[in-house]
Amino acid sequence: MILDREGALKRLGDMERVLEKLTLIFIEEAPNRKANLENAMDTEDWEIMAREAHSLKSGGATIGAVSFASWANTLEKAARARDSRASGAALPHVLAELESLVSILSP
Repeated sequence: MILDREGALKRLGDMERVLEKLTLIFIEEAPNRKANLENAMDTEDWEIMAREAHSLKSGGATIGAVSFASWANTLEKAARARDSRASGAALPHVLAELESLVSILSP
């Protein structure tokens, strides 16, 4: 997993408190987003999967989680294409990196 804190700070105008707040929001939302992704995969609800993947991609990119954001982007594209095979391949990577991020970033 790549975590580019310096890049995230630069994109946020070096506002460390903002990065800390966004990181806490990301951590707090992670369990619900994970559950939503798993449910969406089980029910093949591509809209929900694409929406959750998009939110995770954006949140991950904002806090500097480069690799995670890339996997979430892959999942979002697969869900928008309604591609169960590609979604099924990307989802475990997204969930594993999400778990790692939460573990690393939790206060």
